[in-house]
Amino acid sequence: RTHAISLRMAYEMLTMRLQGLSRQQNAPITLGTASSSVWANAVEFDWIQVVLPPKSGEAQNDQTLLREAVQALEQEFRRAITHGFTASEFELSKANLLKEYREAEDGSSSRTPSELADELMESIRSRSVFNPEESLRVAYEVLNQMNPKKVHEDLVARWNTEDLSLIYITTTTPEETDAVLEDLFRESQSVPVTLDENYDVNEENESVGFAYEPNCFGPSSGGVVSDSTIQDLGIRQIILSNNIRVNLLTTDFEDNKIHVRARFGTGRLGQPADSVGLDYLAETLINEGGLGLHRQAVLNRLFAGKSVGLTMTVDDGSFVMEGETTPEDLELQLQLLAAKLSDPGYHPEALLLFRTDARLWMSELKHSLAGPYHQIKATLKGEDDRFSMPTEEGLTSLEASDAQAWVDPQLRNGYLEITLVGDLPSSTVSSLLVTVGGLPERSPDRNFVAEGIDASRLSLQFPTTPQTFVFNYESSQLDQAAAVAAWEIPPFTEATANEIARLEILQSIFEDRMRVQLREELSTVYGYSARLRPNDAFDHGEFTALCLVDTANVELIGIKMIEIAKSLAVNGVSLDELDRALEPFEAKEKEKALSNSYWLDVLDECQAKPFHLEHARNRQGLFSNLTTNEINDLASKYLLPEKAVRFEAFPKDGTNNERLVRLLRGS
Repeated sequence: RTHAISLRMAYEMLTMRLQGLSRQQNAPITLGTASSSVWANAVEFDWIQVVLPPKSGEAQNDQTLLREAVQALEQEFRRAITHGFTASEFELSKANLLKEYREAEDGSSSRTPSELADELMESIRSRSVFNPEESLRVAYEVLNQMNPKKVHEDLVARWNTEDLSLIYITTTTPEETDAVLEDLFRESQSVPVTLDENYDVNEENESVGFAYEPNCFGPSSGGVVSDSTIQDLGIRQIILSNNIRVNLLTTDFEDNKIHVRARFGTGRLGQPADSVGLDYLAETLINEGGLGLHRQAVLNRLFAGKSVGLTMTVDDGSFVMEGETTPEDLELQLQLLAAKLSDPGYHPEALLLFRTDARLWMSELKHSLAGPYHQIKATLKGEDDRFSMPTEEGLTSLEASDAQAWVDPQLRNGYLEITLVGDLPSSTVSSLLVTVGGLPERSPDRNFVAEGIDASRLSLQFPTTPQTFVFNYESSQLDQAAAVAAWEIPPFTEATANEIARLEILQSIFEDRMRVQLREELSTVYGYSARLRPNDAFDHGEFTALCLVDTANVELIGIKMIEIAKSLAVNGVSLDELDRALEPFEAKEKEKALSNSYWLDVLDECQAKPFHLEHARNRQGLFSNLTTNEINDLASKYLLPEKAVRFEAFPKDGTNNERLVRLLRGS
């Protein structure tokens, strides 16, 4: 156990160095990791790997990119082997590792039966101890005796072998690649590497504490202006003097864990026109751009060993910041939330990371089904510019100031609702008051039109039906195709919430028919799914069905999915089908109701949208007396063939090119 922990720390520290290197200007790699694994409980193997950046223009060539990436891998590896690690790196790794063991121990008493079963099976497979409490005790004992020298020695001993391989994975392999790779590696070995106690690949090493202390955001003189409890659900709803709304629910589902979600502003609804990709840039800048007084690398060190962290996403109707914490770290988590809302950093390394990721993303869209999937989504959204297919030129031309001009007013002034669910301490409200309670006054209501969004931006145009679209991607290696069918459904609103819930049962029955008729009877389908995608921001959602196939069968399977839908719409479902769908569904519903994540979704925006709570109360009853007639009515209402849009996605070099030409000509 001591040796395993030592090596794990070594690889985590080496990974941190590689990741820091990947975020520098003109970085030679986009990703770097080091780790170890065991195959079949018999073969141990360790690896260090890096990912090359995509070419940023014709001036770059594959040989230059490969040389720089090999140098990064070889020199950082040799730096660790030769010189070991610094005390600050060791302490950061130690804190993170202890945090992981503590969180496992904290959650051990509230594990579900399925989680226990999974952990027991993994314990048997890996021949490890099935006891988080004992693992934590051992970790403390081992780490208290561990030091950077010991970690270095174990790493050197681990790699003291001649059994080494250089592996280069690429879609095309030029001649003599093996010899070139070895030559580049040996060439890099001639470059000296050093390490001193101040070495930091992130070029910043602050010893100061977190700059955003409680009460630094401003006076919260008004405190709480409204405080009420919904007795039957145990939900406490608070309005602070600055118009921030808070939903609190104390549960015993997970010991020592609190789920935090802050929903604010207008999200993608308010995204400026003709700014494709700005939502992705905004996410990267907020998540990787640090704070005004701290870069992200510094925040990672300051919060090492603590359950503190937030991730922002751009939803269709709002921005969302979300994370998990503990009762002990709740106030620090709320300090971070207040700081992100009031003083986002937008530091330049985040823009560099976005531009690197943008090139990787565009390569993925070009060479995999991810591209057609994005085009399908855009088509179902009426080719609205907020969902359009991006271009590399468009993405890399975006500036941090573009995102800042859009996001900053939302961060500072937009309607804000915070939800906390879990093992809440008695000090929760006081922690809220000294953090977010000190922020400036915000919008008191969620009103998209009042917040400057043109009413036309609330509407999306579903494609004319029936219709078939074909999308391609470039691939000389894979013949992976997808058949997709979609039908329009209503948005998720107070008026449609019950119907959407019943549509979930229809979706389950549809998916089961896909399993029987497509996967089992035809045996040409690699994967399948039916999905319900209601939308609570725009004016419609989608019911979709997807099958992964080879190109030769993409048309056949697409037609078969339409036939399944038609059979449901015309002939309906049997009582046996309904019962088989309801039994596991109701069991999952009961299990979900015993989880913090479920109640986080229920409470989310429940002051702006009170019907969320009423729907949660009534949801179980919607299924207890459900009849085949109700499901059949939904099928005939939404799943008729004339209401369907069908998509075929396959490689450009696939066998269906003739069909593509025929469809494009309209024949």
